[in-house]
Amino acid sequence: MSKRIVIVGGGVGGTMLANQLASKLYPEILRGEVSIALLSNSPDHYYKPAFMYVAFNQFFEEELKRPERSLLRPEISFYVEEVTRFDFPGQCLKTRSGKRYGYDFLVIATGPELAFDEIEGFGPHGGYTQSVCHVDHAELAGHAFAEFCDKP
Repeated sequence: MSKRIVIVGGGVGGTMLANQLASKLYPEILRGEVSIALLSNSPDHYYKPAFMYVAFNQFFEEELKRPERSLLRPEISFYVEEVTRFDFPGQCLKTRSGKRYGYDFLVIATGPELAFDEIEGFGPHGGYTQSVCHVDHAELAGHAFAEFCDKP
């Protein structure tokens, strides 16, 4: 029976891991011994490490966006699905659409959950700090930097 590897999260970590696994396990995939699936809640991949360049008008959001499928090796199954529940004992997960995906190995690579509200005054929306973790945060940071340069 084929071993099923499911990766949840189409960011840099999930995408790189899926491709690395497909490369390393290529013979096993060809023999039908292993399958790799990546689930992401978006058909698009944003190269988030470059969001800091958005803040300085070096890149624009659309330049950092690619179709996720185009970044994955063809041996990887790709599904645009939002995972809503993990059943760890049952080794499956459920998605918003109602589909279930079974797995033998699971990787959760969904990225950070920002919690600016945990610290008073923290964060780009009403706080005193900046962020480049989301493209809209990077744009706000760019405006704040420009204001600072105008009036240091």
